[in-house]
This record gives sequence, structure tokens and C-alpha cells, in this order.
Amino acid sequence: MSYQRRNAGRAILLALQDIGGVASRKQIKKRIADNEETGFTYDDVFEKVAAKYVPFDFDFNFSLKELGLLGYIEPPQRGQDIALTEKGRASDASLYLSADEAARIADYWQKKSDLRRAKNASQASAK
Repeated sequence: MSYQRRNAGRAILLALQDIGGVASRKQIKKRIADNEETGFTYDDVFEKVAAKYVPFDFDFNFSLKELGLLGYIEPPQRGQDIALTEKGRASDASLYLSADEAARIADYWQKKSDLRRAKNASQASAK
């Protein structure tokens, strides 16, 4: 069975709440894999499909960005542990990603796409 792409935000939120609010990416992934409630198996989280490519890492990193945008975690910084905000500590992870939050995320990614498209168009016309 192959990995199915999906949002890992709820699983990250659950893991961080279980751990105590601050953890490394490695600790979060291990907690996600060990907790059946997250909906991810050990193979989902750690199985490589190529020499170094783990499909879950893609979903994990995008979900970290989205959790930061929504204010559940401190904005992730390279080499630093991930930390919950007060909102993240107080929230019910099972209710993660309301319709409003999903709309905010979709709007963010659409704006990023539009900016990238405009940048590429201006670079192409400059050549």
C-alpha cells in the first residue's frame, strides 16, 4: 500500500500536546507514528520510497507552515524545536482545521501561487 498525501496538522498538534508543548521534529514524528489516534502508521511516517525521500515529510513540513500561519505553533525556524502557542495548548486537536481556517490556508497558498506566477511572467518577459 502506498502513502496517501494528507494534512498532518491535527497529528502534529496532538503530538505536541502529548509531549508537553515543545519538541524536535524527530520527536514529533515518532509520537505521530506511535499514536494510533493520529491516523498515521509507522510506515506512513518513516518509509522511504527513494534513497532519501519520505513522502510524509512533504505533508509534515507544509502542515508545520500552516499551523504557524494559524497561530497554533510558533513560526518554525530551522534547527529549533517546534513550540505550541497558547492557542495551540488550549485548542482541542480533534477540532483542528475549521472551515474558516481551511479558507485562510487556501487563500495563503493561492496568494503565494499568484506571486510566483507573476514573478515568473516578469522574468520571462525581461528575457
